[in-house]
Amino acid sequence: MLGSGALIVMDHTVNIVEAALRMSYFYMHESCGKCTPCREGTRWMYQILNDIQNGKGSSKQVEKLEDICDNMSFKCFCALGDAAVAPVASSIMHFRSDYDELIKNLESDEVSA
Repeated sequence: MLGSGALIVMDHTVNIVEAALRMSYFYMHESCGKCTPCREGTRWMYQILNDIQNGKGSSKQVEKLEDICDNMSFKCFCALGDAAVAPVASSIMHFRSDYDELIKNLESDEVSA
């Protein structure tokens, strides 16, 4: 995207899933609701990220997040939809292990119970 820029600096102590959750909440809240991909996609992203962050996630949900991002990209009336996709898609692309760690902890707890 040209015409906009932002840089967020985080150290190794930041929970990337929680950061993506907070950003997705912002975009969900700011969506005007006029187009379906943005209205529904931002809500779904927030709900799935919330589940993952709160120990109710699965690897299928991460795949669903990737699918939602793909279905929102360049399909919204304005740039908010594309901007909402960016933190979620890039967090999965660059920090997939953080998602997997949260899910693995949940799955290992279920096996031991």
